[in-house]
Amino acid sequence: MSKQTPPERTCQVEDTSPTKHIAGEKVWCGHFWAAILSLFVALCMDPQAQAATNRSTYIPYDNAWISGPDFRLIAFDQLHQQIFTAWVALDRIDVLSAADYHVIRSIPVLSPSSLDISPDGTTLAVGTSSAHILFFDTGTFAKTNDIVFPDSGQGITAFVYTANGNAFVRASEGLSTGGGITAYWNQAANSFTGESNAEGAGGPYSTTGPLARSGDYSRIMLGDATSGGGVQIIDGNTGQVLQQMTYGGYILALAANTNASRYAVCVEPAGFAPALIILDSSFNELYQDIAGCLGMTFSADGNTLYRDAGVNGVLYTQSVNMTTFSVTNTTTYFSEASSWNTVWQAADSTGMVYGVNPNILSTEIFVAVDTTASSTPAIPATNDPVQIVRVIDNIGSPQGGDLIRILCTGVDTVSASSVSVTIGGEASTNLAVAEVGSLYLSSPVLPNLRLVEVNPPPRYARVSRCDPERGRKFRHRSQSFPICSDQQNFPIFHKP
Repeated sequence: MSKQTPPERTCQVEDTSPTKHIAGEKVWCGHFWAAILSLFVALCMDPQAQAATNRSTYIPYDNAWISGPDFRLIAFDQLHQQIFTAWVALDRIDVLSAADYHVIRSIPVLSPSSLDISPDGTTLAVGTSSAHILFFDTGTFAKTNDIVFPDSGQGITAFVYTANGNAFVRASEGLSTGGGITAYWNQAANSFTGESNAEGAGGPYSTTGPLARSGDYSRIMLGDATSGGGVQIIDGNTGQVLQQMTYGGYILALAANTNASRYAVCVEPAGFAPALIILDSSFNELYQDIAGCLGMTFSADGNTLYRDAGVNGVLYTQSVNMTTFSVTNTTTYFSEASSWNTVWQAADSTGMVYGVNPNILSTEIFVAVDTTASSTPAIPATNDPVQIVRVIDNIGSPQGGDLIRILCTGVDTVSASSVSVTIGGEASTNLAVAEVGSLYLSSPVLPNLRLVEVNPPPRYARVSRCDPERGRKFRHRSQSFPICSDQQNFPIFHKP
């Protein structure tokens, strides 16, 4: 593949209507179209690269970083060996293979803000920046439930399962002093109790700061991000507060290992560097250092804590042994100590750790690091995932042929001449790629999306109108294709 000739990126919009194309009727109704975005890339396969055993990866997304999450945007599915990743600005959950990180499925969800997997491994819970919590089958990805947290002010920031199948829910209230509302959700009754409100309504739980849970769901940690911050340890079977610890500083991050035999607390006293504190199951302090603790997680077997730390001006991902507290360093993709730490959010038991990183402006990076290796591979060429975010509604004129606008990711790194759109298998015309302007209070743009504008091919100049009865027959289509030796068809996705 010549470097001077970029691969063509193809947007496909398929008509799945069972009706005929009737002349003289309206052109477009995006809500009843299934849109497919496919990317064909010629792969120059390096035999040495294929033989490499380092399992690290680096995948940039057009998803602007706002701040670290209260809970997690990544969930590792041990049962199906897949990784769920939430992309708030892209309105979707990507399901990645833990083996090679190809996208198994993209699930449309408006502003997903928190992920967790049920104790039995069969359900993915997705908190959203609205008041909704959606539930999906981890095997089929079918939506199984949709509940509303009525007291959610400005959206749900955390949903954390407990051992009995219930959960803790945190929502933002947009207060100038920070904080929100925390409640205990009963799954069977679909009710919320113990509501604790930062506005002063009281309640047993903290209302601002990070949350974490043990791998066996038996213990939940609630951190207080205010200057007099403390940590609550909650019984995962009853929802009762077992222990309240005060640290006199901002609680920045929390983690608990598989069986709650180790707790990790990241606390920042005013005017001092953040300190990592390791506690045992009885909450006795075992270890402390100030090397780094922003964004940390335990391995699935509970024996190792992962974090980023600077050593002699170099940033490493560190593996901290929970018995001896010895440290192993792995060079990460961001080698400067001034780089933003990766927010590690999930790990397996083989040395793999998964997180998100904001080191590229207006981009959020999915990062996987193989800590059994001493270093990560070189950062690959930018090739962010190509997806249709939405086909923008166009009522259309009676004569047809109106401009169609498709909001896409992944086409910002190539020239417009490398992009093509087909509708019903036929090429569209007058293609243009337009940059999306900055959104209010975004920095500098949110995110690196592009509008692909086209005119439909001649036989689609007049498309039958959208009839509500007929509309029910339209299906959203989602599919992925295997990687072959000479081309790759990226997974497809559409949401109206």
